Amino acid sequence: MIRRFLIAVAVAAPLFSFAAEAAPVLQSDVVVDDNMIRLGDIFANAGDKAEVAVAPAPKPGKQAVFDAAWLVNVAHANGLDWQPAGQTDHVTVERAGHAIPASAIEDAVKKAAMEKAGKNGANGKIRVSLDNRNIALYANPDDGPAVQVRDIWIDNEGSRFTATVAAGPDAGAAVTNVSGRLYVVTSIPVLTRRVGQNDVIGPEDIRFIEVKNDSIESDVITDPDALIGMSPRRQMAENVPLRAGDFRAPVIVPKGSLVSMVLQTPYMQITAQGRAIDDGAKGQVIKVMNTQSKTTVDATVEGPGRVVVELPLAAARNAQALAQ
Repeated sequence: MIRRFLIAVAVAAPLFSFAAEAAPVLQSDVVVDDNMIRLGDIFANAGDKAEVAVAPAPKPGKQAVFDAAWLVNVAHANGLDWQPAGQTDHVTVERAGHAIPASAIEDAVKKAAMEKAGKNGANGKIRVSLDNRNIALYANPDDGPAVQVRDIWIDNEGSRFTATVAAGPDAGAAVTNVSGRLYVVTSIPVLTRRVGQNDVIGPEDIRFIEVKNDSIESDVITDPDALIGMSPRRQMAENVPLRAGDFRAPVIVPKGSLVSMVLQTPYMQITAQGRAIDDGAKGQVIKVMNTQSKTTVDATVEGPGRVVVELPLAAARNAQALAQ
């Protein structure tokens, strides 16, 4: 009985072994994240040869196609019993990768351009604009956007460049050529909201944007202190360059309002009621009419509802007009 059992096991053993070794099967579309393609990437059931490297992987984000003849040679060289179903059999291998954003390329070119020109002190003032921002440059999935500029050329004016950039420091990293423009920028203050004529601008109403130097006109405000405490002469939009002539000190004496007119000399002080003919900001000279005499004089706005007549002592006629 025992002998018959041992014979049955001996006969069945090869059958179980054969069943366990499934035939190799060609994969259709393969994605690898290594720099080599391995036998197990191409053939399922490659057994102990699965980790054998058979070809370099394409660059990140790229594909490679292997035809039937190449597949037969690789299979047989590694002891796999595989034959193609036809001459059209093939496998497409894609290398995993992530697209590097154009902004990362611009930053790398900016750094390289400044190093080449010796302008490290202008780091915050130089900007790069690529001619084509739809660049297909891919890096390994585990790598950040560590763009390397391998070569750069800048024209004599320092405004145009061409560069060779790579998707990382490795020798096998994907490489492409880019071109574009270098330009200098200045930060200028703009409004964060629409501001009306009666509004007074505060620090919270201001933010900064960068604009190209060659697009800044001579009257554009670049100092935020020139805006704080001022009011626009008309409604102003947000996020646009601001011109000096568009702003003035806030009006504290509105046109047509009644004011106290004061003429003070070392010898006397005369006060009379007047009516403002112009809008007036603090320190501004406006026309004021005496409501009694109807005489018009020049006066400096001192505060809300109060103006000071700026007259030399010799101008007696204005002093008399105030006194009437």
